[in-house]
Amino acid sequence: MNLRLRSLFVVAVVGVGAVAAHAQSTASFYNGGGTQSTFGNATGWAFQVTTAVNVVELGYYDHGDPGFADRHTVGIFEVSNPGVALVETTLPAGTVAPLTDGSRFQSVTSTLLSAGVSYYILADNNGTDQFAYGSGAVTYAPEVTWLNYTDGVSNDIHDGVNQNSGLPGNLGPNFRFTPVPEPASICAIAAGLGLLARRRKRA
Repeated sequence: MNLRLRSLFVVAVVGVGAVAAHAQSTASFYNGGGTQSTFGNATGWAFQVTTAVNVVELGYYDHGDPGFADRHTVGIFEVSNPGVALVETTLPAGTVAPLTDGSRFQSVTSTLLSAGVSYYILADNNGTDQFAYGSGAVTYAPEVTWLNYTDGVSNDIHDGVNQNSGLPGNLGPNFRFTPVPEPASICAIAAGLGLLARRRKRA
């Protein structure tokens, strides 16, 4: 392999590495903290993302890691379109869903969240499993900006919400996401791979 071909190969490998790095998912928050409580209606929190992300898992905070006493339906909605979930799943009772960063997660179809749009996430059955609230020490991912508490008008996550102020918390529902690669990065990777393919043909 000559020097030019080696250089193109390095460009392609670096590009593939960048894409792989983007595939590693991040939790929206860590460290539940605050006061643990139960609640009869669906509950969650409103947020924005600072850059476009793909939601790849939905979850629920498992205080003390005992597993869930009941199943939890979790969904993400646009604030401007309440009741219509962009993505949702139902986590089974017990310890079936894997535990990561204090929450149990389940994979969902990758769903795009855009920067600057207000969303909320809700979960039901908070009357059987505790959630954390009132904590100003919660650690959120840098891409996630907490806006306010939300609680459902019923235990059904699709029935709409009330928006409430308070300290960052109300941590029941959680999600994991991957950043969306920037267009410039994608173009650079594609160009590198294309040059490598053409060079190999000529060789």
